[in-house]
Amino acid sequence: MARSTFATTGTPGSHRLSEGGLFVPSAGLPVWESDPEYFNVTGGSRLNTPDTADLDDITEDIEIWFEISNWADTGATQVVYGRWGGSGGNSWFAGVADGGGLIFFTRDSLGNYREVTSAEALTESHIQCRIRYDKSASTVTMFTKPAGALGWTALTGGTMNLLGETIRTGSDQVSAGAQEAGGEPFAGRIHQARVWGTGFAEAGTEIAAWKASDYVSGTTFTSGTDVPRVWTLNGSPTHGP
Repeated sequence: MARSTFATTGTPGSHRLSEGGLFVPSAGLPVWESDPEYFNVTGGSRLNTPDTADLDDITEDIEIWFEISNWADTGATQVVYGRWGGSGGNSWFAGVADGGGLIFFTRDSLGNYREVTSAEALTESHIQCRIRYDKSASTVTMFTKPAGALGWTALTGGTMNLLGETIRTGSDQVSAGAQEAGGEPFAGRIHQARVWGTGFAEAGTEIAAWKASDYVSGTTFTSGTDVPRVWTLNGSPTHGP
């Protein structure tokens, strides 16, 4: 499938533009601290949480945040966080595209696939990324910041028309590090990931979230503030540091 790159610039209402193109969070947007712990998921290892009814709330809008480090551009699409690649039907995912840019990919309720990729590569080895799809505005906006920094920087372009389509629900699990069954693996470390639906990060419900510092031992752990979930380690992800 041909990849779409950003063509126009837009500024979400939840930010104000300051000198140098830096977007500083305004009231309501969570301050996101870096998590020093991580899972190395290179090679198809991943974290999964089962399908639940509240995941089907992600149909109109979606906001995805993830923190990665020591990642490598493999020349292929790499899934960092998504609901994709199982037997229950694809819904959405976000990650790193070939060429090192951010990617957002979704399937709508009619079975059409939509893909948006940033026009510039990520520049930090340890970085926090943010992707927002606003159905009513028909836009996708993408931001990054060095891990632990306060201000977000908009990637080149900032918006792309997705025709205001509804996100398909399906029944796949949510996975981090690869598709549910291990396809399109991420090469690197994931520190934490979050997704909101039916409302954005300012006021929506954080439907599926985890951070590596919540892990203690074994093959499962519970993480998430708004909706605590059990996450299962699949393959051989290694916890650090």
